[in-house]
Amino acid sequence: MANAEIKARTKQQLLEALLHLLNNKRLNDISVSELVRKAGVSRSAFYRNYHYIDEILIEHANNIFHDFFQNKIINQSPVNWQQASLYTYRVIRENESFLRQLFINGKSGIWFNASVSEGSPFYKNKLGRPVSDEKLIFLTGGIMALGLEWLGKGNKQSINDVANIINPQIRAILGDKKTATSN
Repeated sequence: MANAEIKARTKQQLLEALLHLLNNKRLNDISVSELVRKAGVSRSAFYRNYHYIDEILIEHANNIFHDFFQNKIINQSPVNWQQASLYTYRVIRENESFLRQLFINGKSGIWFNASVSEGSPFYKNKLGRPVSDEKLIFLTGGIMALGLEWLGKGNKQSINDVANIINPQIRAILGDKKTATSN
């Protein structure tokens, strides 16, 4: 097996083990020793890939949003904000357990920062201009708050209903006049 494959497999084992441990423990109560034991890898394998446990969560959140912005909606031209809103809440639903664990452990900033950092180049590309950090932070905060409320109520509203709530706000906040009247 090539080094890249070994590294990827080790990272996946660490992520899976950490997510499993988080089902029963708080992040601050999980040691590197316990994590590597659960993952079936050595401490040195952990330290070859990460400096601290939080980096696993950061990398996972960045991967989620990179996939979302680069693979799910990047090819839409012009951006269909309704479809983008639907994808957003699918990502939230698909990653519900991970998102909840971040919030329980006081690490919601990981999700938030990944969304802003991966979203910034996407919005610049699609709108043809940069979007201010303030607008991205406001937009991300609103989407996260609505998503958590939705999850907290057991996903009773359909993804379409939730997307319809946020879609006009996304367009207004981003000032996308090209698609402001289209779905």
